[in-house]
Amino acid sequence: MKGFVRKCGAVFLCAAAAGVSLAADAVLKVGVSDPLAKHCACSCVGDAAKREYEGWKAKVEKDCGVKLELVYFMEDAELADALKKTDFDVVVAKATVLDGASRAAGKEFVRLADLQMPAGQEEGLWGEFVVLKDSPVKSVADLKGKRVVFGPVLAVEKDAAPKAALAKAGISEGDVVPSEQHSCKSAIVELLEGRADAAVISSYAAQYGCMVVVAAPGDVRAVGRTGVFPFMTFAASAKLDEGLRAKMAKSMLEMKGGQAPADIMSKGVVAPEVLPGPEGRAQVR
Repeated sequence: MKGFVRKCGAVFLCAAAAGVSLAADAVLKVGVSDPLAKHCACSCVGDAAKREYEGWKAKVEKDCGVKLELVYFMEDAELADALKKTDFDVVVAKATVLDGASRAAGKEFVRLADLQMPAGQEEGLWGEFVVLKDSPVKSVADLKGKRVVFGPVLAVEKDAAPKAALAKAGISEGDVVPSEQHSCKSAIVELLEGRADAAVISSYAAQYGCMVVVAAPGDVRAVGRTGVFPFMTFAASAKLDEGLRAKMAKSMLEMKGGQAPADIMSKGVVAPEVLPGPEGRAQVR
């Protein structure tokens, strides 16, 4: 059976298997791939990425009577590869990455909750089209015939979503000259060195100053966005006991406002948002 990610809730869990019960001394293995986490972030957002999961870990362990072992991954692709080789009990990752990676690994996960952005930041994940400041490109509609840098397939906000945004503007994939860069930083370098006319970077990279890491302030500007996707999600293997999954979800959903651990750098934890198609949902300002 191919893997997929389900949202935790009565409607979605009605067909779930009872799952595997754990021994009293069992340790749950947790895979974490979070670009805003201290132990995962790339250099372009490293100064801003201070999130840790120790407070989250302590509360879930106390509330659920389990032990958690956190395993960190700096790259989405590393997590995807690990999912093929390792049976993780819990995964903390971009919702879109978990969806694609679990399908590729043939493993099923149940989304329990989503993590909100820090106070003052826009919610969600999207792709940002950027160009050099003196570029004649003013909007996505001006990209026909241009050289555009996308991201890897696993990064939906930099691949499927911008291609959907181009299609919405009447531009097919064949109407642009595509290339691919693994990181937002390297995509911007392509712009600066004249090998591309536009690049797509992740929203968190734009919000946290990735552009000014490799370019002077104002040298790169945004000309459009993709639709929006849920950002960070917490998910449990469908093999885990359904009762334990429910306890974990309850524990996490209590992390709101003043009850949210300070080290997760978030307004709080909320119920998981259903993943939209590649076009994403409308931006809520």
